[in-house]
Amino acid sequence: MQIANYRIDLVLFFFFLMIRRPPRSTLFPYTTLFRSVFGNAVTINHDSFVRKIDDDGSIPSLSDLRTKISEIKSENNYCVEAIILKEPEKREVQTKTGETILLSEMFVEDASGQIWIKGWRNQAILLDGLSSGEIISVTAVNAKAGLEGRTELFLTPYSTVVKKN
Repeated sequence: MQIANYRIDLVLFFFFLMIRRPPRSTLFPYTTLFRSVFGNAVTINHDSFVRKIDDDGSIPSLSDLRTKISEIKSENNYCVEAIILKEPEKREVQTKTGETILLSEMFVEDASGQIWIKGWRNQAILLDGLSSGEIISVTAVNAKAGLEGRTELFLTPYSTVVKKN
């Protein structure tokens, strides 16, 4: 009886030892493209697959991905280029749970419309140093319904804000 239990334990030990963990992401090529367009860093480790490709024009440039403000719909990610109408305002906000967090927001426009861009917590810092009249390019912002049901843009961990002038 004792030998049988030992044998089962040994078999189970080797069984679990032989199981290989699954790859971290089966969508690696797609997440790489998304991050290369919407971010400035890609993490590559021993499980990663990298392949050099020729630029055949099939990968869109950032200017191809830009969206006019009037075409922005909730629950999507966008890249926009706009002029700052209202200088970013930073303040601390208290949540329902009592936590105090940082909020920075600014009002921007392009030729087609106007919209609020907001950064919460760490993303609020991305709006530091910007002022009215500057033209900016903002990548990887998420559109959501904000106050009074109007659509607003929210900075994400992959967002970048670049001054154009």
